Amino acid sequence: MQKSGLALTKGHAAQLPHLSHPAPALFLHAKPQMQKDPPTMQVTRPLHDRIALAFDFDETLGESSIGVLVRVMGLDMEEWQEEFRAPLDDATWDSINARAYALITAGRARGRPLSRDVLREAAEEMKLYDEVCEMPERIREAAHAVAPGVNVDFTVISCGYVDLIEHSKIRSCFDRIWGSSLHFDEKGDAVFIKRALTHPEKARYMEALSKGFSILGANAPESTTKAVADEDKAVPPNQMIFVGDGASDLEAFQYVEANGGIAIAVRQNGGFAAAEKMHGRQRPTNLAPASYAEGGEMMQSLTYAVQSIASRIALSRLGQKGQG
Repeated sequence: MQKSGLALTKGHAAQLPHLSHPAPALFLHAKPQMQKDPPTMQVTRPLHDRIALAFDFDETLGESSIGVLVRVMGLDMEEWQEEFRAPLDDATWDSINARAYALITAGRARGRPLSRDVLREAAEEMKLYDEVCEMPERIREAAHAVAPGVNVDFTVISCGYVDLIEHSKIRSCFDRIWGSSLHFDEKGDAVFIKRALTHPEKARYMEALSKGFSILGANAPESTTKAVADEDKAVPPNQMIFVGDGASDLEAFQYVEANGGIAIAVRQNGGFAAAEKMHGRQRPTNLAPASYAEGGEMMQSLTYAVQSIASRIALSRLGQKGQG
């Protein structure tokens, strides 16, 4: 038997005949240590009182902003595509850079430069889809009917130009607008693209929205794959909804659907424009026409989506009370 490391009691002393002296009193009368209660552990998932809805812009919330820009600059869309855009596509330019350069060169060639004034004029002329600006408040009311007080916010995530979208009516009813942007000279004419939000980057911006990362600064948002604890996220991905109309939205569809969120595709001409480019993990939960009129299919889809998330939040609230 090992002699070291033993805490002795009276009952043990008789079993040790080799001890020449009685066991010290501190051993004979040692009291058992009081066991501490284990630290309280969060059993249920963290509660996030927030639902985030993100939308593409062109042909999701309104007509094509590029089409309006071309029209305001005095060009025919087919002419612009053939003369200015197609040569860049043939030279394998990135599509977002090609679009910007084609608009800038076309404006210079036709004597109507792409400028801040042209972008504002296009924003004023642009037609949004039915009742778009009434939609956010109606969706908030639908969420509050299930989870009173839940925060419901709205973001545009677009490959289009923030310089135009910010001057449209959407600015007054959405919380934030994220997109590509242009660099202007001292006369206010666009020189080149400043920030390009490409198709795959929509998923990165969705992740930045979830994790609360900034999109400001060069190359932002960076390191969106950085691990963030659930309790520290701005909004968990399974409380996010994304709405889009085409190929540029497929990566965002995949991000939200793979993480328990909801993707809704805009149906045009009886189907989805990018159906042939879509693979299984990019399939949305529903397909609905681009009208936000009350009682319409898109509003029903958004209402069901937001209320399903609000129901989970209401359930989490009960769980938090149960642990209190």
